[in-house]
Amino acid sequence: MRLSFIRCFIIILGVLSYALPARADLDSFEATLWRPAADSSPYLVLYESHIRPQGAYSFGLLMYYAEAPLKRSNFLNVANDPIHRHIMGHLLGSYSLVDFVNISLDFPLAIYNHFSDPASALEETEFSLGDLQFNIKLRAFDGRTHMMGLAFLPYIRMPTGNGFKFTGTNDFAGGITVISDRDFGKFFAGTNIGWQIRDRAIRGGLSVDDLLTYGFGFGGRLGWGLTPRLEIVGATEPSAFFAKETSPLEIDLSVEKIFSNGIEIDFGVGIGAVRAVGSPMIRMIAGLSFTEACFGQSRDDDDNDYTEIRRSPSDNYKPKSPDLDRPFQPAPRMDSDRDGLDDLEDQCPMVPGSYSNQGCPASPGAQMPPPEEEPLGDKGPPSQYAAKSRPMVNFSAHRIETPPLNFEAGKTELTPEIKDILDEVIAGLKARPNIQVIRIEGHTDASGDENSNIRLSKERALHVAQHIDAAAKDKLIEYVGWGPARPLYSNDTKAGREKNRRVEIHIIKTAEQTPNPTPAPNPGQPPYSGPY
Repeated sequence: MRLSFIRCFIIILGVLSYALPARADLDSFEATLWRPAADSSPYLVLYESHIRPQGAYSFGLLMYYAEAPLKRSNFLNVANDPIHRHIMGHLLGSYSLVDFVNISLDFPLAIYNHFSDPASALEETEFSLGDLQFNIKLRAFDGRTHMMGLAFLPYIRMPTGNGFKFTGTNDFAGGITVISDRDFGKFFAGTNIGWQIRDRAIRGGLSVDDLLTYGFGFGGRLGWGLTPRLEIVGATEPSAFFAKETSPLEIDLSVEKIFSNGIEIDFGVGIGAVRAVGSPMIRMIAGLSFTEACFGQSRDDDDNDYTEIRRSPSDNYKPKSPDLDRPFQPAPRMDSDRDGLDDLEDQCPMVPGSYSNQGCPASPGAQMPPPEEEPLGDKGPPSQYAAKSRPMVNFSAHRIETPPLNFEAGKTELTPEIKDILDEVIAGLKARPNIQVIRIEGHTDASGDENSNIRLSKERALHVAQHIDAAAKDKLIEYVGWGPARPLYSNDTKAGREKNRRVEIHIIKTAEQTPNPTPAPNPGQPPYSGPY
């Protein structure tokens, strides 16, 4: 993976060095230095190191109104500024090629551009295009799973805009941004520092050259899917380091509303703290976008909440989605070591023990019984599991019973223990060709926002589904995220919350049976109200 990352990085730098033009002075430049993040970043302008799973995509439209974004006069006197005001729209889209490479596009449109030509002093109001920007984000470390995230964002801008109307450079430009961030779950913070390469432009007494760009931001995930953010973004010319007339600085305050169906709405306001090229007196921002976290086909049925990984063209099976409002039906209990204590409560689920010792052997130094070695036969030496305990996996009529597949708070990555269990599940699926459809169900505890938890549980289920799908390609795999709706234990205790952050695997269809129907609500059974 690291070699692939290095190769991608070298290739992109080579393409940029070939595509960018030789140095020359131009008489046109763009005043739209401010650009939103083109992927599904939690920030408005800054990028994060995290890349969503392979095949995830997003698209949207962000618009803003800017008053006097091209400074040439006193702070309150905008009459002589080349651009009086404009309304810009940014068409955004992104796609995750693999888990560490994401591509994105930003296509700006000057919907309303009221400006004065510096040469003729004539005022004009026109529609024009901006310079198309193509980005490739390469992640080295994920800020959601590591102490500090690190990613690189090389980009190139195509001359699709009109530099004489201050919406383009009339030439190729590009650069690279270094992304560093940290996600703390409830809160997140990050920095973007980059270098933008462009030809020096002089027009109407204004000039723009290569830029050192920078940005700092932080935000918090509140309830009801709301994410407020504060970002400080700016730039300066290295030839006139932090000179006021060439060093715009803007402060943006925004809030994002995330819905469980992937729709996101942004509202914000920006103020030019240091008035220069690209820093307006005020900026009013609104955006609408959609983010899909999976690479499979999303079902269009109104009564179906599932997403599937792959469908065989000859398979006409179409499951029904369970009713979210029905009383919770607890899954069958599992006791791998048959000591009378459920695995979810057993601290030593693979070794028989006593109830008073929480399922562990009474002797402090007791060791797990040695695993049975596999017979050599025609298979050669014992497998890798001969040296360690193999996870206990049982296949029942409608469920694959495994040791707990629990996740850390706010995390979706598979631990080595979970991967070992899933490898046993894969081996069992390969030995059972009659199993045709399985469903992965993700769950969370009740901490935090419900909509965010639903998305988190769906990503957990997706990671499990991808791991199984890589080796069991003859199976149809569906996955769904229930969020905190179906707890097994009380969320009032830390132990209960840890056990509720889980993934379950269900058998939906086999060759000799009909699809597993949703259990009908029992009128005499009250809704779930405590731990089982």
